[in-house]
Amino acid sequence: DEGTVATTPSLSRRDVMATWKRMPWTRLRAAQVRGFWSQGKQEVLPGKLFGETPPPPGQSRKWESWELPYYTGMLLAVGILYFGLQARPNTNIRDWARQEALKRSEETK
Repeated sequence: DEGTVATTPSLSRRDVMATWKRMPWTRLRAAQVRGFWSQGKQEVLPGKLFGETPPPPGQSRKWESWELPYYTGMLLAVGILYFGLQARPNTNIRDWARQEALKRSEETK
């Protein structure tokens, strides 16, 4: 019938709480829930960044094949940006207005 409006059944508080208790994040035990500032539990001994093992004493670390082109490219990019931005034309409206005002004031003298 076109005159009837479909409604959703209203949920009781008990139904909502029962659904909430079935959610996976509510199954954590109190011992597993730790705050951000808590000491935490460390299962693996700390090592180097990205799991890299240090070289034996007296030896230096060998570079990977991607490191030289990466560092060279980054150095070139920084150099191009630094010198390129230093050499850009001055397009500041205040500097232009100051120069224009000085030029006009000298013309009127």
